[in-house]
Amino acid sequence: MISGRVLRVRQLRTARGRPLLLRVLRPDASRASKDALLEAEKRWTAQAKAATASSRASRERALFAADVAYIAAHTLREAAKREATHHVLVAVDQWGDLLGAVVFHFAGRAWHLDLQAVRPQDQPGWPNPDQVRGIGSEMLGEAVAQMNRQVCARVELEPLDKAAERFWKRRGFHNTQHPLRMSCPESRALAAALAHTELDDPALGDAPYAADPALLRAVGSRY
Repeated sequence: MISGRVLRVRQLRTARGRPLLLRVLRPDASRASKDALLEAEKRWTAQAKAATASSRASRERALFAADVAYIAAHTLREAAKREATHHVLVAVDQWGDLLGAVVFHFAGRAWHLDLQAVRPQDQPGWPNPDQVRGIGSEMLGEAVAQMNRQVCARVELEPLDKAAERFWKRRGFHNTQHPLRMSCPESRALAAALAHTELDDPALGDAPYAADPALLRAVGSRY
């Protein structure tokens, strides 16, 4: 089970009204935390390969989520060896199961939201009639809040695909080309807007995927 400092607790509901308690954690570098992330990577990879009825895009997003879990575990492993340069936040439910992860770092006078994904079963297009919405928004809200507590600066990201780009633009990221970005005042406004739980529109889908191509290539991404 993943352990660490609890940063945010929210009560969400599934599409059928089932309550789900979400916690956003800054995971510690314990063996248990790393193993839990690696177990999620294996489970999500297996789900992606088994979901023959899903579209190719859904399968690739699921594999991407598995990559994010693996990179989060790798980042914690590196942090245990030396001073951390990348930050990891995870979302878990009341049973400790991983719901999603985000990795970000500060460099070049800007924050870089490197990677973010939610578990396959709650991704748009996945064959699950009881999906949870809002996981990505809660992770993003806490990530931006943590960034602003350290230094308020520009935030940049590379959206994974067009669906992800629509999600990020609805949250205020903008640019005529990639990377998408927002200014310090805009990131503060976003953190304030996401300080309280909002209900994502199920019709729009919860597709908060950010992808750093260089970081994915470094670990041999399957995407």
